[in-house]
Formats: sequence, structure tokens, C-alpha cells
Amino acid sequence: MCRRKLPAERRAARVKRQAAAVVEGKGVAASVSSSGSESESEEEGGSVVDGASLLSQLEGTSTTYPSTSSIFTATSEASRKKAVPSREMKAALKVLNDSIGKPVRSGQQLTNAVNIVQREWLKVSSQKDADPHAVEDYMDAFEEFSKSLLQRVVCLADVNGNTAMHYAVSHGNFDVVSVLLDSKVCNVNQQNKAGYTATMLVSLAQIRSQTHASVVQRLFQLGDLNIKASQHGQTALMLAVSHGRLDMVQLLAAAGAEINIQDDDGSTALMCAAEHGHLAIVKFLLAQPDTDPTVMDNDGSTPLTIAVEAGHRDVGVLLYKHLNLSRGSSPYSSVRIKRSRTPTALGRSSITPPPRSSAPSSPGLSRKSSNPASPGRSRKSSASLSNLIL
Repeated sequence: MCRRKLPAERRAARVKRQAAAVVEGKGVAASVSSSGSESESEEEGGSVVDGASLLSQLEGTSTTYPSTSSIFTATSEASRKKAVPSREMKAALKVLNDSIGKPVRSGQQLTNAVNIVQREWLKVSSQKDADPHAVEDYMDAFEEFSKSLLQRVVCLADVNGNTAMHYAVSHGNFDVVSVLLDSKVCNVNQQNKAGYTATMLVSLAQIRSQTHASVVQRLFQLGDLNIKASQHGQTALMLAVSHGRLDMVQLLAAAGAEINIQDDDGSTALMCAAEHGHLAIVKFLLAQPDTDPTVMDNDGSTPLTIAVEAGHRDVGVLLYKHLNLSRGSSPYSSVRIKRSRTPTALGRSSITPPPRSSAPSSPGLSRKSSNPASPGRSRKSSASLSNLIL
């Protein structure tokens, strides 16, 4: 089979990754081969590219995070061995490709082919230390058959509904996330069995560099930020807020996440921040023009009453001042702060799926698990990124 030329958009994406690597590599010499692949090596006799200006021309962004890790580690294309699918997988890929748009002749044969492809693809793409070069090599092999096959394989999910993208964001492997986004076929809104998308999972990932932040911004731009998890109806913003992730909250808000959206309990992101005592996040949310601090949950509680009941005096004072300063000039000025209808109001939805094995999972969120740290209130257990994948 004749090898197809790498699409121009993917070649351009590789150039961008090279520029990012130069910016964060501190003196890494980079060159792009005629085939569009990168070659990066430490500065030894080669001319050093002005990475900052190159990245600025390509993306128009400035560095706001510490420079720590690059999208691709310095690896010479000529020195590394190209990753190729196994013979068994190649045969399965042919079966899978032949079935696209055609009636299925042998259900069992197709099922076996899907299982073979899924197993090897997830082994390459979904490990914590997955190699982005290998992931890209495999995607090139898929695209040699057809673009449709590339899309089908990239979006394959395991028994828990997790795709390669779910795994990559949950592991914080932004190199692989970037490669998957470059494919232009990854469905970032695909939900696992618990209703979690890659956008939700990445809201808990650690951002260690401007390059990582840029990848997250791309993901947010492509995804629906207001999708609710099937269990309890939380959004990516609520998940980030409940874990005190101000950086992610800021990125989500900038990308257009709805601030006043409510989960199944009627809780908003501001209520979640108030109950957990995240003062900096409360300040940030109150500074957003669309934030409504008078919204009540299903128990009739407001962010202010929730903060007071949770014992977060500083948050309560901030909310009280904001409400009083807004009177007369705010559309919410005539609304009274209503106390909870019950002696012990139910808690904010602190998004936490159950423990997982080593894979991204379908979190089984506990609706309201007791939390001794907040007397008089019970809340859902708090989710951690590692718990969102089985």
C-alpha cells in the first residue's frame, strides 16, 4: 500500500509543537525535516531557533506559567525507531476498515477485529507514560487505510466508556492530548459511562507549563463546557471549583463556561466554593458580571447561608459585603437572603467518583456521603482525578 502524505494541518501542528518545545527547552536546537517530522537536539554546534518569537508568530500567546516541560522531549526522528502496529493489528485494521460503510458480513469477525484493535491501541495511547511519538505513528498507520478508520479507532472506548483522550487527560499527559487533538477526529465531548467528558477530567489535571495551559485551552475551545455528568449533573466548572483549582476555574470562565448553571441538587459553582471555603475562587466568581449570588438550591440555601453553616466566616463576610454593596445597582438587589428550610441543609455537590483501578473510570458518585469536617451538613464525597477512572 502506498503511504499517504501527512495532511498539511498535521504537519503544521508538528511545527507548533516544535516551537513550544524550543520555548520551554531553554536552548534546544530544532529543525523540521522535509517530510514534516521534527528533529530536536541539545544545542551542539547547531543554530538556536528563537523559540519565543516563533511561538508568538504561530499562536500569538505569551508565557504565564513556569517553563518546565516541553510538548515533545528532544528526540531525533532519525535516531528513534518508528512504532508500527503488530501484524495481528494490521489484519484487524483491514477488517475494520472494510466494514466501514458496508453491511457486516461476519459479526464475530468484526467483533474480534475491534477487540484486537482496541486492546493494542489503548495499550499504546492510554498508559500514564504513553509516548506521543508512538501514538502519532499509530495514527499515521490508521490514516493510511482511511480517515474514517482513523476516527473510528481514536474514538474507541473501553468497557467503562473511556477513550484514549479520557486516559491522556486523567494522566496529565498533555503531549498525547496534543497529538490526539491534532488528529482533528477526536470527539472531546464523548462521555464515559458515568457521563464524564475529557473536559471534565482535565479540570483536575495539574498544569505545569504554558504549553500545557495552551493544550487545555484548545480542549476547552473544542468541547462543550456545560455538559452535565449523568450522575448528579455536575459540570467541569463545578468539578474544578470543588477542588480549589483557581487556575482551571479561570480558564473555564474565559472559555465561556456558564457560572450559574445548577446540578441536580440546585447547587451552583459559587455555592460549591462557599461550602468548601475557597475564598480566592469566591472572589473570582463574584467578579464575573454574570454571577448571581442569590440563587437558591433545592433546600432554599444561598451561597451566603451555606458559607455561614459551613463555618467559613471569611467567605460569609465577603458574600455579605458583596450583596450589600450591590443593593440598588444590581438586578438581584431586591432579593432577600433566604435561610435554609431545614436545620441541616444538604451539601454542595463536591463531585467525587469512586476509587478506580488504573484506568479512567465511570465514577460512581455518592449522592451525599457524610463529611465530618462540616458538622451539620452532609455532602457528596469529593472527587479526585485518579478516582474518575477505573
